[in-house]
Amino acid sequence: MPVAGWFGGSVQRPRLINVADAQESHERFLRRAVEHQSVWTVWGDTGPLIVESNFTPEDETDENRVARRVYLFFSDEAYARRALRESWPDVPGCSTHCISLFDLLYRWLPGLHRDGHLAGTNWTGDLIGLELEPGEVHAQLHGRLPQDLRVQFREMLESTEGPQGG
Repeated sequence: MPVAGWFGGSVQRPRLINVADAQESHERFLRRAVEHQSVWTVWGDTGPLIVESNFTPEDETDENRVARRVYLFFSDEAYARRALRESWPDVPGCSTHCISLFDLLYRWLPGLHRDGHLAGTNWTGDLIGLELEPGEVHAQLHGRLPQDLRVQFREMLESTEGPQGG
């Protein structure tokens, strides 16, 4: 199944994954994202490079299938570069982009959830990995945050929301 990113190119993705390897990569993503307080993604000229989900929701038939988009996040820049090198080698203007853990948790993942997209974490260079609901990734990351970082993030959220009241 060809999949397209925002750049208009396409790549062929295999459908079979080794779930144990994908889960291990996801665990590595969670651990390192919290440790480094940042993640990486891949960008083209017009924004993040995205792929179509390999899965159709169970309640949809092939005739009215709406492919969900998967936004890719990596725990290390090297993993993001590998995805660019192996899956988008001929697309000009591609680069890696660092996102703070705070922005991932409180901007990116809520936006993906609102728009019905999925998150892919630490996919292989040939774009194999878990496709996860953004709320699930948020909960898993938030559950790993040390208490002091939770307090810091809560204070950051409160300062961006402004004064409350009527």
